[in-house]
Order: sequence, then C-alpha cells, then structure tokens
Amino acid sequence: MSDKVVLNVKPRTVTGKAVNALRAAGETPAVIYGQGNEAEQVSIETIALNKAFAKAGGNKIIGIKVDDARQKNALFHEVQKDAKGNIAHVDFYLVKMNEKLKADVPIHITGESTAVYQQEGSLVQPLQTIEVEALPADLPESFEVDISVLDDFEKTITVGDMKVPEGVEILTAA
Repeated sequence: MSDKVVLNVKPRTVTGKAVNALRAAGETPAVIYGQGNEAEQVSIETIALNKAFAKAGGNKIIGIKVDDARQKNALFHEVQKDAKGNIAHVDFYLVKMNEKLKADVPIHITGESTAVYQQEGSLVQPLQTIEVEALPADLPESFEVDISVLDDFEKTITVGDMKVPEGVEILTAA
C-alpha cells in the first residue's frame, strides 16, 4: 500500500465557536478516536484534508500523524459539511490492521439495462451501501454492479449475486 494517504495533524485546544477562527485560517477541526484511545482534538490544513478525502473517501485506510508521533492507521468516520459543501469537521476512527471492522461500502452502478432504456422502465436501487465486515486492508472501496443483465422487468440483482472479495463478509441481508 505505497499510495496510502498520510495526513499531518496538529493538537488543538480551540473548541466551540472559536473553531470559526481556525477555519478562517485554513484549518479544519477534527477528532481522532477508537481502539481504546482517548478522543484527541486536532486540526488539519483544509487543502490537504480535501485532497485526502477526495483520494481516500470513506473506506480506504489513511495514515494520521500527530506532530512527530508515530503514524496511526485510521478511516474517515464521520465527515460534516457546511451549507456550501465544504468539510467543516471530521472524525477519524483508529483501526488495528489485524482486527476486523464493520463498514458501509457504496454500490456503483455500471452498464445499461435494456429494460430501462428500450422499454422505458425505471431502475429501482433500494440499497446505496452494503454493510460488510473485513480486515481494514481487505475493505473494498466500492462494489461495482453491472445492470446490463436486467433485460426485462422480471429480472433483479440481489446482494447474493454480487462478487465479494476474499476476506470480506457481507452483513446486509441477501
């Protein structure tokens, strides 16, 4: 995993409404917690945070480095955005690479369904994510679902039909 995103963060003492000054200075407030560690208030350069989130999203392990401390593995856990869509606050969840974790993995639709575009049907996608359990390194970024097999209105694709990588257990009902 040589392309792992690493974020350098700084300890933060500013809380409450005072974080607006932090944001104005180009920093975003965040919290790091998990694996029995006490929650740690930090701030991150906003530009670096946006780049990291664009590259890693919610299911890719990133490195978090507080000052000169040893790098820790984490996931973006909760990302709060403001009215303009900018990241306003982030929670990072620390992970141990040898312990399984549960995560919601997004579903990406690929292909075209002849039932939709030739017979003027509507595609109904009741699930946007699938809950899985896996070691952090095995966690898929997304599931690709090819809908080109849906050539009439009687056909469906279920969770059970999906290709699941080795080491990943589907928790969502099939």
